[in-house]
Amino acid sequence: GPKSEAYVADNQSGSGSAPSSAGTIPSEYANIVPAVNELTAQLTPVCTSPPEKKQLSEAIKASNVLIAKLSNVGVVSSEIATKAMQMIVAVQYADYTTATSIHKDLSGSAWDNHKDWVKGIKGFIVLAQKKFR
Repeated sequence: GPKSEAYVADNQSGSGSAPSSAGTIPSEYANIVPAVNELTAQLTPVCTSPPEKKQLSEAIKASNVLIAKLSNVGVVSSEIATKAMQMIVAVQYADYTTATSIHKDLSGSAWDNHKDWVKGIKGFIVLAQKKFR
């Protein structure tokens, strides 16, 4: 039959008193995680050549860095975090023009502090544009 423990897990969620800075992404950027996961799932089976695989793995690495930084409150300014999320969402909606222009903007404004993810994350835009246009 259905697992009776399932409802217990749901009841835990509101009761934790851990500070929100402990590895939790602020709710206004939380969409970036499922968006990245979805892009990764869509791109993984279609990126078959070695250069594509490498570009995808760089993009995934970059997105992991971004997500880790977002979960440390104050590391990424809200302006940059918002742009990053808009960029990923634009890729999801196949709006590559917007995604590319946000990426250009980030490459200028955020490069010094965030090139560890700004550089690689462009792979999502490039690959999605190539595979899904």
